[in-house]
This record gives sequence, structure tokens and C-alpha cells, in this order.
Amino acid sequence: MASIEITENTVIRNLIRKGTNADRETITLASGELGFSTDSERVFIGNGTAQGGTAAGDYLVVGNKFLGEIGSFSDANALPGDIFKLGGSLYARNTDYSGSTSDATGYTLLGSSFSTGNGLELTSETLSVKIDSSGKLAFTSDGSLTLGTVALSDLTTIDANTLLGNFTTGSSVPQAVAVGGNSVMGRQSTSTLGSVTFDQILLGADGTGTATLKPTVSGLTITELAGVGDSPIVADASGTLSRPPAGGNTFTQWTYYDRPYQIFGATNASGSTSVGSLGSTISTDGTQIDINPWVPTSGLTMPAGVKAVIVYGTIDTTVQPTGGGVRALGPQNRKKKQGVTVFSTLGTTDTNYQMIFTAGAGEEDKGRFEMASGSGQIPVILNASGNFKIGSYGWQDHDYELSNTTWYIKLYLVGYCL
Repeated sequence: MASIEITENTVIRNLIRKGTNADRETITLASGELGFSTDSERVFIGNGTAQGGTAAGDYLVVGNKFLGEIGSFSDANALPGDIFKLGGSLYARNTDYSGSTSDATGYTLLGSSFSTGNGLELTSETLSVKIDSSGKLAFTSDGSLTLGTVALSDLTTIDANTLLGNFTTGSSVPQAVAVGGNSVMGRQSTSTLGSVTFDQILLGADGTGTATLKPTVSGLTITELAGVGDSPIVADASGTLSRPPAGGNTFTQWTYYDRPYQIFGATNASGSTSVGSLGSTISTDGTQIDINPWVPTSGLTMPAGVKAVIVYGTIDTTVQPTGGGVRALGPQNRKKKQGVTVFSTLGTTDTNYQMIFTAGAGEEDKGRFEMASGSGQIPVILNASGNFKIGSYGWQDHDYELSNTTWYIKLYLVGYCL
């Protein structure tokens, strides 16, 4: 046999078995024999026992390959150990050829794949990230990391009665601050957000925070004091506030003027002129007269919230007290005694009736005058317009009666009640 001499200048080219990947799957490479797939550009080492690509262990691929990002599992054409990116996750072909190459059963999930740029920092070579139920982390266009919904049960625990927030005067990481007993979370004028007691709230309502000034509260409603109509509030010895029982009228403030203001009756000795042109007499048959105690009668302005006026009433002794005659005529109620009760009402005496005063006149004694006398002072309840009505009922005795007896009276406004 001819021999070939190989010198240092001899060039030897070794060629290995080659063919398409489909060809490779139909042959059996000898143990240690190399084969090159011309279409997938992969090198294989045979084991000499089985036909290529049909069972675990057939051919050892030389090196693993990163296939980049693919659109589906069937597009991978991956060999055992090959790695590719699909849908944001990294996969490798199962080393035992198990599973289908067309779905996830043929591949091992290595983990999620994402690009961190220069923003990812590892401490002690450990990265631990808690993600939401969707299993996704998302980076916005400016590089910020965003998470999906995180369940409250996944949050770390904090102390009882504690709120999480920024309780400083500037930007800060969240802090946990406890809310004290009988307190709320709030901020006083010069302090940071924190636990505030109810006493501090009341003292700080006017902006001063001092106990010497009165707090100002706007729109306060106390449901326990609710009831029918307006009512004063009464404080007992312990300071507890309550609403007076229903029925009747309760006044919290009484104001008296420096002088009385006449609101009914004659303004001269003869009785020819009267306040507000209302006259100066009142009939004892219950006829009612409307009284406006304010402008123009007294010249006073009605105070806000007024409930009653304090009225002083008296018999007018400057004119004949009974019978409608002037003083020169003498009494007309001969041989009898007469009395009168002057009352106020809001219109119906069976539901609203207040006696202002009672007066009387004795019988004539030998032609001499028996002057009537009587006076009184009470708070008179007002209607919604600040007005009231007056009337009178009279009585007499003996054998002679006059119909529709009239009396001269005067009424004065001396104060009001809230």
C-alpha cells in the first residue's frame, strides 16, 4: 500500500459527516462519530446505538444555543438544553426529549425575563420581588416599576390602632403612628399630622388653641337634643345639656329696656289720641285687638330670635275707667261693682290665653268717684310675625248691668325674652 508522507508543510482538511437535520434523524452515528446538520448548523456526537432524534440520549449535541425571542413553542426548533424567550419568560428544551415541542410540556420554565437597564441593584447577590396574582412586573416608559393589585393580606402587619402615612412637615417615607384613646387623626394649626384629642379639637376650633377663648363650631348638630320646634338648652349641675320637657315655653334670656315704651292706650288726658291709632279702650265681650309691639308702635326693632315681650298693663286713671265716659261725667256703673281681666292670645283663647292683669271698680258712694285700679306684668308669647292680640272679660254685680262695658287701659313694652 502506498504511504503518504505528512510534513510540516502538509495541509490536512478533516471533514465530518454532514447532511440536513432530517437526514440526521434517519441514521445512526457511530460512537464518537461527528455529524453536522447543514440547515440547523448544529454538531452532534453519536453513541452508536440508536437512530438519530428518536429517543432520549440519541446523539449528544455539541453546545447549547440561545435561540432569541420566538413567537410560539412550535417555532423554537430547540434541542435539549437550548434556551429561548417566549412571552416574557425563559424556557429550555427538556433534556430527556419529553413532552411536545408544540406546547409548554416539552420545555422547562427557567423564569421571567425582563430588561433592567441600569436600575436593578442586588444586595448580597439576592433579588426578592413580591408580585401580584397575575405574575407580571411592568416597567413604564420612564423606567419606573409598576405592580398590579396587591391584596391587603399580603401587606406586613402594623401595631393596633395605627395609621400609615407621612406625619412630617415635608416629603418622607411612610411612617406608622398610633391613634390614642378618645382621639382622632388630624393636624392642629402649628403641628404635624398626628393623634388629636377631642379637647384639643374644641380648644382649637377658633384657631387659638387656648382654654381662655371660646371655640367656634359651624354647623353643629346634636341629635340627642332633637325635638319639636325651637327650644333652649339647659345645663344641669354636672354640665350635662338637655332639652326642657315638651309643653309650655322656656326662655333663656330676659332683657329689660332702660325705660318702658307705650304700645297701647291714650296718649293725652282726654283719650282723644292713642298709640298707633288703636284707640284706648277695650271691650269686656272678648273682642280681640291686634298689637304690634315693634315699629311703628314702640319705635323699636324686633330682636332676632325673640319669643315673647315683657308687657306691663294698667288701668288708665287719666280718663274715666269704666262706661266709656270722660272724668267730668262721673261713673256710669251705678250701685254695682265691676271687674275686668285683660288677656293676651295668639287668636284662640282655648289654646293660648295669658292674663296680663286684673282690675276693678267699686260702687258709687254718695255721688263720689270710685276709681278703678289694677295692673300687672308678664311675658307675652308672640306669633311668628312678632305680634299678639289682647282682649278682656268683665263682670259686675247688683241689679243693673251694662252691655259691652269698656275699660280704658294702657300697655307698655318693658323688655323681651329669647
